[in-house]
Amino acid sequence: MKKFLSKMKYGARVLLAQRGGEAETVALRGRDIVVRHGGDGPPFVYLHSALGEGAMWLPFMQTWAKSHTVFVPLHPGFGASGGFDQIDTIDDVAFHYAELFDALGLDDFVLAGHSLGGWIAAEFAIRWPERVRKLVISGAPGMWVEGQTLPDLFRYLQDRDKMRDLLFFDPNGPMAELIFQEKTDDEKLKAGIQASAREPTDPMEKAFYALGRAQEAPSDYLPASGWSLARAFGLRPDFLAMSNAWQTAGNDRGFVVAAKGAPEAIADLCRLSRDERTALTQAVNEMAEEGLRVLGVARAAFARAELPESQTDFTFAFLGLVGLADPLRASVPAAVNECRLGGIRVVMITGDYPATARAIALQAGIEAGDVVTGPELEQLTDAALAARVRSATVFARIMPAQKLRIVNALKANGEVVAMTGDGVNDAPSLKAAHIGIAMGGRGTDVAREASSIVLLDDDFGSIVKAIKLGRRIYDNLRKAMGFIFAVHVPIAVLALLPLLFGLPILFGPMHIAFLEMIIDPVCSLVFEAESEEDDVMRRPPRSPGEPLFSGALIFWSLMQGAFTSFLVAAIFLVALAQGMAEAEVRALAFFSLVVMIFGLILVNRSFSASLVTALRRSNGTLTFVFLAVAAMLGLTLSWPFARDLFRFGPLHADDLALALGAGAFVLVCLEGLKSLWREQLRP
Repeated sequence: MKKFLSKMKYGARVLLAQRGGEAETVALRGRDIVVRHGGDGPPFVYLHSALGEGAMWLPFMQTWAKSHTVFVPLHPGFGASGGFDQIDTIDDVAFHYAELFDALGLDDFVLAGHSLGGWIAAEFAIRWPERVRKLVISGAPGMWVEGQTLPDLFRYLQDRDKMRDLLFFDPNGPMAELIFQEKTDDEKLKAGIQASAREPTDPMEKAFYALGRAQEAPSDYLPASGWSLARAFGLRPDFLAMSNAWQTAGNDRGFVVAAKGAPEAIADLCRLSRDERTALTQAVNEMAEEGLRVLGVARAAFARAELPESQTDFTFAFLGLVGLADPLRASVPAAVNECRLGGIRVVMITGDYPATARAIALQAGIEAGDVVTGPELEQLTDAALAARVRSATVFARIMPAQKLRIVNALKANGEVVAMTGDGVNDAPSLKAAHIGIAMGGRGTDVAREASSIVLLDDDFGSIVKAIKLGRRIYDNLRKAMGFIFAVHVPIAVLALLPLLFGLPILFGPMHIAFLEMIIDPVCSLVFEAESEEDDVMRRPPRSPGEPLFSGALIFWSLMQGAFTSFLVAAIFLVALAQGMAEAEVRALAFFSLVVMIFGLILVNRSFSASLVTALRRSNGTLTFVFLAVAAMLGLTLSWPFARDLFRFGPLHADDLALALGAGAFVLVCLEGLKSLWREQLRP
């Protein structure tokens, strides 16, 4: 059970996930500290930042809490009173923590800090290096204090003899970080590095190298130090392990072979017994439930001159398990939830161990009740798979060819499929999906070429933003088209009415041009600038076969146009019947039509929200167009030259009031009718 004590002064206290027993909150001299009693390992102290970003460290602390006592002191805050006295500098905080650690009797401990907490941890370690067994700092590289960034601090610490036992990582980036089941073991790490590519591109292999460079390792620690690669045995779809055979300089006979891969594959390489496999499976499940990607590592010595054709011909010794954590971006759970509300089903397809996949899916907010593994999928026919993918949301231990089968099964069910991927092997499924989405940051050229969209920031949240933008654009196109249809009905009626009944001509070329100067910017700028509807991500996806201009929208547009035509025509005919001059009638009818057009604009700004809600949404372009049209209309009515050009007569206050009242009447009536027609208008 995860518990968070938040909204504390300048930070949050984190209670670790428990597997029995409770964390203890200790008040020491008025300062709170959360203690999780663990095993006999060295104490682990975590200093979070002043912003309280403790959540991303939770998997790390969970792992340490199994075999270490974990201390999480409440951050005192900068320039704040309460807990600690007034604090102004990082030095002050470090000294206060030293006093706290003295009171707790803490020495020879692992000290970790995130963001601002990392700076404090580094300051403490610089002043009292003999008290710190290992220093671990993290945070975004752009975060800075007093003109220095965390990478600057990292380089500074590495240059100090006593500070080289350091691991720095960026939890906002894609790099995976190593956590070992019990402790960092040189043999495990060495084997992991030697089983990796010499110039790694895989994030997990990069993590092995990063940790290797941070350790005080022997000269043969990294392959670059006097080792030559004799042969690489790559991954196979039917055997998820890879091995590298190395020779040292001057050694013509004899090889050192390092292997890493799926625990079950490494168990096969090491020929583990049934009891050993049972214990291994239990250990893997425990690590996988923490959301860790678990790899097994092994080593073999080979004394012959010729290497065998297969890595299974070596006699490997099992070295242990390594867990790699790739924390989810903070935006992922919210993005997944937004997809769910929008009728979009998120399916996770991964090569990870099933328990790891389930844990990561739960962290992301994906329902992981039905996990389908690669071997299970291999036994399903296409018809059975099509039925299974209707409910399954997590697919684990999946091979590239199986990804393609999953995509085709979803398409066979009539689903519109968007597929993400970054590797060469993802290209077929990216191409087969309706929308292939490649990762632009870590994706391969092949994946990008096979995709419809390239995601520049490799963030799932950006996909959801794109969906929201697409729905907004679709809505705004329908609004603009509905408005165009509606606004041209009264223009056509007022142009034909005099011709059919022998009445004075109302509109000439100048009047039509003026009206188009209103209509065109409104369609191309005003509706384009409209923000999304409040329910844009709470409605189900529309059918791909649904027409953009539906029958309901056509009927609604005709209704708006007919009502506006009737009202303007009534004003025109009544004014003629009362004996108004032709120029004054033309000015009154034209002014009334322009006011009603603005009423139509306001009515069509939203299909789902009320007028009040729509008016609250800011649209700077609409305000600009409104002010520009009002100024031009006022000019045509008040400037004699423009008035003569438009053949307008003078309008009195009662005439203007009538035109404005007619526009308001159109707006209110159509809003009332829209509330009855709203469900049919929604896309």
